[in-house]
Amino acid sequence: MKWSVSDFKGIGFGEINLDPGVATLLTGVNSSGKSSLIQTLLLAAQSINSSTGIVLNGPLVRLGRAKDLIREGAAGEEMKIGMNFGPTGIEIQAQITLAPSSTVEGMKVTEVSISGPEGEFMASVANARSADGILALEALSTLGATSVLHVKAVISGERVLRTYLGMRGLIPVGLTKIQSSTALGVSYSRELRSIILEASRNPGRWYFDDEAWTSLHSMMAEVRRLSADLPRLSSDEDGERGILSVASIPETFIEDWSSLPVDRMKEIQESLGAARAQGDAVIVGIAHGGSRLRSGGILEKRFRKERDSDCLALAELAGELGRLGARVHYLGPLRDEPRVVWNHWNEVQPSLPVGARGEYSAAVLSKNGSQPVSFWDGKEQIRCDLAGAVDYWIARLGMGGAVRPEDRHKMGVGLAVEVSGGMRDLTSIGVGVSQALPLIVAFLSIESDAVFVVEQPELHLHPRVQANLADFLTLARPDVTVVIESHSEAMVNRLRLRVAEGKIQRENLEIVFVEPQGDGSSSSEVIRINEFGDLDRWPKGFMATDIGDLDAMFRLNLNRLSEAAQDD
Repeated sequence: MKWSVSDFKGIGFGEINLDPGVATLLTGVNSSGKSSLIQTLLLAAQSINSSTGIVLNGPLVRLGRAKDLIREGAAGEEMKIGMNFGPTGIEIQAQITLAPSSTVEGMKVTEVSISGPEGEFMASVANARSADGILALEALSTLGATSVLHVKAVISGERVLRTYLGMRGLIPVGLTKIQSSTALGVSYSRELRSIILEASRNPGRWYFDDEAWTSLHSMMAEVRRLSADLPRLSSDEDGERGILSVASIPETFIEDWSSLPVDRMKEIQESLGAARAQGDAVIVGIAHGGSRLRSGGILEKRFRKERDSDCLALAELAGELGRLGARVHYLGPLRDEPRVVWNHWNEVQPSLPVGARGEYSAAVLSKNGSQPVSFWDGKEQIRCDLAGAVDYWIARLGMGGAVRPEDRHKMGVGLAVEVSGGMRDLTSIGVGVSQALPLIVAFLSIESDAVFVVEQPELHLHPRVQANLADFLTLARPDVTVVIESHSEAMVNRLRLRVAEGKIQRENLEIVFVEPQGDGSSSSEVIRINEFGDLDRWPKGFMATDIGDLDAMFRLNLNRLSEAAQDD
């Protein structure tokens, strides 16, 4: 999946590849927008995992006020999130537009568009009837909707009227069509008459086709439910059969209904239509894998059939967002300072495997040290427990030996690292270990297919350790998608070496350079590494200090040699 964002903070446009197994190194000058690009992922993840809508200030990221998030100069005072997903050749492009809410200090979805090989679906707040919107939200709130959008275009290309999409934050949850009670009743009577007429013409289909048989059962159940409030029609009287009698045995329903006098049949149909008109609006829920009905009514079934392609496209978007919310795991740039005793682990936020600052690393290692994990050492896959894997990588990074947590009961969890043959707590050794340990514990413990996002993993680490850390993040878990925000030239150079050696496949690695543009915004571009480890482009500002200093030193020494030759 490709994740993109437009007009968020200072970003004009930025994109990250979140396909399984891809490692992305985000780099660029300070304040170019690298962290902002990551923040959109975190915003989406914490909103997807919430039942209250779009969460600007949550456990993963705190963004402040909505109006401060829109890029200055952006058209329409809005930002856009884009997603490209699906198999090659049948990719789906989805875009969600957000804008500050006018009624609350938050963000709202103002447009959703989905396009694919079969057509385009689009829903927007533009030109929606206020009264219809209120009715649609009331109907779709039963599915958890927190806002609604007016459907402007459907995949079939046909014109649709008064149809609304319910959204729970970024997630589409259902569709509804606004109708007057009279229209609802007439539609029900007409649909009921049509179904029964079709069944009477081909009764064998209803009894030997599983889908038709299920539809017959659900229709009869709805008829019995509606007729419960119609005592004059529900029971037999004056020699005429009531609807409860007719709708009690599926095997004889068609025959029994057809045997009713025409006037009695018409009276029942109209009365059932009037009863349905007093009921709930027609809605279809969106679920990953397809649409789902809130009830099995005949109008809901017809509406689902009419909007089936749209429901499937919306379900794909909902499913992709749901998976993203479950996949994202984050570790922030500022890890906790070394301590003698660390906090106990009560309940860690799923997207923060060791806490945003790594504050639960010791507790996670203490509790889950025996958890089986697997990783690659660059040559082969190794299976062991979490504690053994952490020991291996601490040693391979060149930062010590065994790591031992110790339960200090009410005080918390102590943590000691083997250094020069002795065990020492983290306050008596360099800061680097306390900065790297949360990264190692989190990365080794997360599940397969996760998206691991880490900012500035190189802080307080020697360049050699930074280079080894690049190996860890790109080789140890090929089953994990990695997004690394970094300024480390040591990491970049190690990645170039691994590509040249063939240890990293070029298609599984992207260096994304975020740079300011002339209009004050920033944009991202992908720098490719060829089979020789060379970069296909060298944008201004990329690793500029090292190259600039070397060039200046070369020219200085060249001038000195030239001056010395002239003196001779």
